[in-house]
Amino acid sequence: MKSKLFLMLTLAVMLFLLPISSFAAENQVIFNIGSSVYFVNDQANNMDAVPFTENGRSFVPVRFLAMSLGVSKGDIKWLSAEQKVVLTKDGKIISFTIGSLVLDSNGTISNMDVAPIIRNGYTYLPARYVAEALGYQVGWDQNSQSVLVGPPGNMPKPKTAVSEGNYTISEGNYTEDNKKVGIDIKYPVFANMDDKGIEKSVNDIISKRTDVYKSFYHQDDETYKETIFATYEITKNTEDIVSLYFVISLYMEGAAHPNNLIDGVTVDLKTGKELELKNLFKEDVNYKQVLDEILRQKIEELDYELFAEFKGIEEEQGFYMTGSSLVIYYQEYVYSPHVVGPLRLEIPFDKIAAYVIA
Repeated sequence: MKSKLFLMLTLAVMLFLLPISSFAAENQVIFNIGSSVYFVNDQANNMDAVPFTENGRSFVPVRFLAMSLGVSKGDIKWLSAEQKVVLTKDGKIISFTIGSLVLDSNGTISNMDVAPIIRNGYTYLPARYVAEALGYQVGWDQNSQSVLVGPPGNMPKPKTAVSEGNYTISEGNYTEDNKKVGIDIKYPVFANMDDKGIEKSVNDIISKRTDVYKSFYHQDDETYKETIFATYEITKNTEDIVSLYFVISLYMEGAAHPNNLIDGVTVDLKTGKELELKNLFKEDVNYKQVLDEILRQKIEELDYELFAEFKGIEEEQGFYMTGSSLVIYYQEYVYSPHVVGPLRLEIPFDKIAAYVIA
């Protein structure tokens, strides 16, 4: 009896001493193409990045994939000078470089069939390269357009996010193409709301935004053709609030690269009015002071230095919301280089719960 008890205690101690990452190896992860919601062990999470397909391949944001598979945030390194990503987990080091097909996994070199790319400040790569290096399997579900990641023999079943809003959203598209300019602007169209006045107000807000994007074309300069491309991502979608951001890419023929802008839109669906950042906070709260303190801590955790000294929340501060966070952003070149894209700083709502309007 004593020997049996001793064995049980020994096993218990061994389990207690196992590193947390040992359990993380059982994680099941699902990314859905075109959605900012991803799942880890059936738990829905929001990210400010969106998986996409290109040339028949599915790309996922490496940062969120790695963290989902047990790589701590501090062990995800971006080496700006080399354009290299380095992931470290349980003594294993995985690295790859933007634009290169070479993957280094603990000194073992292998070739990928596509190179990592940067989009809107995040590094993207088909999931299999990072996942398999960490001991996972990767699958694909055509019906749900889902990337499935799980331990060998224990793959997750497809799961998609369900909208909480009592309305429908379809996609509108404005295009124009001639010798002077090429314009392709995608935007959401809201329908089937109970209050048609609010529905019109929301669509008018979006329409005014897209009109502004069209106006970026320099009609007085016909020397080079200009291209304006805009797409959007809905990041919060409930009965009371919809929040989204546009990514606008401006390119002039002959330029080294496009200029990318981000534009957040958050609308109160009870009133049909667009919300400013201050509208989220209680009237007696100095919201700039509260946010500045948190943002400065976030900046200290960045893998690169800012172009300029951080000045805090601006008068007309850009932001958008996810299901769990407030995202503050600054356009590229204000604080961050083009290769990184706009500076986005995510603040979990539970950190500011005492200050925001419930």
